[in-house]
Amino acid sequence: MFLSLILICLLWAGLHIYVISRLLSVPFIAHHVPARLLIPAVILLGASYIVSRVLEHYSIDGLSHVLEIVGAYWVGAFFLLFSTFLVFDLCTGFGLWLRPQLPALRTVAFSLALLMTTIALVQARRSPVVTEYEVVLDGLPREADVTVLVVASDMHSRVPRNEELARPKNAAGRSVVRHSRTGDDWQNRSWK
Repeated sequence: MFLSLILICLLWAGLHIYVISRLLSVPFIAHHVPARLLIPAVILLGASYIVSRVLEHYSIDGLSHVLEIVGAYWVGAFFLLFSTFLVFDLCTGFGLWLRPQLPALRTVAFSLALLMTTIALVQARRSPVVTEYEVVLDGLPREADVTVLVVASDMHSRVPRNEELARPKNAAGRSVVRHSRTGDDWQNRSWK
């Protein structure tokens, strides 16, 4: 397991080196953000989520929660930066083709990643979608016909407590609810 962790960290570091090199090739960034500031900032952001997990393991909750939020935002922004730079690199043969247009193309890639990150942040502030489905099951025993299933999935930071979940009523006016939590927030403490 330790070897796997080392390999994952090396891969994560390699991906960050790639993104740093592409960021430094964007003319606006190259002229306005010194490498001596950009490189440590990206390293700190890249390490923030991993460090938050270690701190949480040792029950250093205050700092771990702040780093977890910073790290989660960075993972999203990083994915968009990496993806757009990679697509543009694949289209230019990693700089072998369209060499004169590379600075402009990398600026476009960076701008697209920035735009998608902004859209993602706006979308994250929206209320969760609530969808209701009625499923008819032939042969279902009458006593089970009143069961309502409430599933909360991928809530991220908007995790409600069980009592805050909707409590639909059956025809007799009784709440018959089965709660299920799925998705990427299964370990969130607020569910316990």
